[in-house]
Formats: sequence, structure tokens, C-alpha cells
Amino acid sequence: IELAGGIGFGDHGGDIRGKPGDYLESRDAPHLDLDANLTLSDNHFVRYSEFYGPTAADRVKYDGNAIGFFPATLGNLAASFGWRGARLGLAAQYAGRIYLDNTETAASSTDPRTVVDLSVGYLFQPLSRFNGPAPELRLRVFNLFDRKYETSGYMDYDALGNLVPQFVPAATRNFLGELKVSF
Repeated sequence: IELAGGIGFGDHGGDIRGKPGDYLESRDAPHLDLDANLTLSDNHFVRYSEFYGPTAADRVKYDGNAIGFFPATLGNLAASFGWRGARLGLAAQYAGRIYLDNTETAASSTDPRTVVDLSVGYLFQPLSRFNGPAPELRLRVFNLFDRKYETSGYMDYDALGNLVPQFVPAATRNFLGELKVSF
């Protein structure tokens, strides 16, 4: 099941291709945008076995287990407020547990996580009276609260021949500066 929705409050047309003056009016009016989406899934084996050797004792059944690498829940929630060319946005992303193999064990999975990002920006007046280029300067802060988590991983053999999880860590807090010019 996938659900998505959004709503805007205030005049935020932002259409720089409209009549002269339309863009300037909407740029200066206060506006709030809210967006959300959610995915709920049930990715599991009905009947599935793996053979780790030539005998019947080497057969492992995974019937009913979650399929690895597919989280059951994903969600995003974002809010942004703009006024007089300035914009402030906050977004949260949620990912449920991700299993790294078909055993469905917590030790071989990433923990559920929520990560928050921040963006601040300023949309300048068009460079000409007739809807010329409109520069926008933006700073984005990813992983605002510097959360330590794993994004994914895989199973690999250790020196003794045992399968052990290997996790891929997420980036810590990081920044991105942008200059966007719309024509």
C-alpha cells in the first residue's frame, strides 16, 4: 500500500513564466507546504528453501520469512515555509528494519531509523522585469541530528567460515550548498 498527499496554504504560485508581476507577488506572500508519503508492504516468502550442502540436513526452510533488503515500512514527512523569498524546510525520512539475509534475525538486520534534514534558502527577484532568470541560493543540512545508523549491509564469511553481517554506515551530518537559476 502506498499513500501520498500534500497541501499548501497561502499564495505560493512561484510561476516565473506567468504575467509580469505574478511571480513577484507570490514570492513575497507567506506560504506553507506539507507533504507526506507512506509505503506499507509485506514482502515475504510463501515457500522457499536453500540448500547448503548435498544432504537433506543441509536444507534450510525460510517459509514465511521476510525477504531480505525490503523494509516493510517507508515514510517521508516534509514541511516548508516561505515568505518574501526566504524558505525554511524540514523533512523526516523513516525506514523500517531491513534484513540482510533471509533468516529474519535482528542480528542480521539494520535497526529502524528516522533521519531529519533541514533546508534554508532565498529566492531572489528575477534579474529582469519580464520574468528573467530567478536565482535561488539554498543550504541543505542532511542528518541534522547527526544520527549514527546503518543504511544497508550484506552477509560475508569471517576468518572462521561463519556468515556474519557487514553493515554500511550512513553519512554523519553533512551539508550541501546550491545555487539554482531558473529561466
